[in-house]
Amino acid sequence: VAYPNPLNGTAKVDFIGDGSEVAITLVDLQGRKVADVYRGITQVGPNQVAWNTSTIPQGRFMLMLQSATRREVFSVIK
Repeated sequence: VAYPNPLNGTAKVDFIGDGSEVAITLVDLQGRKVADVYRGITQVGPNQVAWNTSTIPQGRFMLMLQSATRREVFSVIK
């Protein structure tokens, strides 16, 4: 989950990690990558990533979280 939504300044992305590598990517509604939010190895259990959204243009986007075992997509607005 990303909050605040609509995005404003610094956003936080909360997710449950399984100890594997995860990539969090922001894409527009046409599927084009807008930003790499995070890429790295997660801890097992709750994880939180702080993300500076000041360079993201206004609009509606999809925040994609992908690891070897799962893929989640969240809608966000700025």
